[in-house]
Amino acid sequence: MLAPNLYNYLRKLGKVLPDPVKIFEIGPCYRKESDGKEHLEEFTMLNFCQMGSGCTRENLEAIIREFLEYLKIDFEIVGNSCLVYGDTLDIMHGDLELSSAVVGPVPLDREWGIEKPWIGAGFGLERLLKVMHNFKNIKRAARSESYYNGIPTNL
Repeated sequence: MLAPNLYNYLRKLGKVLPDPVKIFEIGPCYRKESDGKEHLEEFTMLNFCQMGSGCTRENLEAIIREFLEYLKIDFEIVGNSCLVYGDTLDIMHGDLELSSAVVGPVPLDREWGIEKPWIGAGFGLERLLKVMHNFKNIKRAARSESYYNGIPTNL
């Protein structure tokens, strides 16, 4: 996934691609925090990041709004903060977080050679499916062989 190598990609691509640099990826993610009806051990992440011109909070919110309105998902954008990124935007559907988004630069950027502004967000595909299909349990949207239609297979 992009996140662990985000700074490397942005620094290298920023030297060879025209402004703004735009990255989009879909891929598997793994997390230990799998307890409850909102979490999975394995999920699919939809990430986007843009660096350079046009990287403002307004543009980030507009991209998120266009994406979720296309999917016909009700949402609210709420300001938040975290240790790594500082100020963040949480994209909420009721009390379910669909995404966390960031407007850079953030404190770590300079250490990694990033001096241009950037925006980015990541969405869990299964959470989007849960909301779109009104599933009670996210495991119903899981692609893992551990579940079939939300039922543990215990293989």
